[in-house]
Amino acid sequence: MERAADRIPQGKIPHKNRIGEKMINLSEFHSYVTDNQSNICQMTVIQNGKTILNDVWNSYKAEDTVHTMSVTKSIVSLLVGIAIEQGLIGSVDD
Repeated sequence: MERAADRIPQGKIPHKNRIGEKMINLSEFHSYVTDNQSNICQMTVIQNGKTILNDVWNSYKAEDTVHTMSVTKSIVSLLVGIAIEQGLIGSVDD
């Protein structure tokens, strides 16, 4: 049985930033995380409702559960900032 950690994603995905759009090579990204980010165990990227990256590192499997408290706080703060920018809420005090 092939494990998710044994598969290295192939292809490229678009990444837009303030400067423009560039393509990210998925196998290079996988290798970068493997070599430089020992604290990352899983990552899923969903764009326009489609999963474009689902990868694991450091002997984890896709079905493993992990503690995500700090990630959750970061996502909530990101969403609050977007809601403020879009005028959906007035401030962090709302």
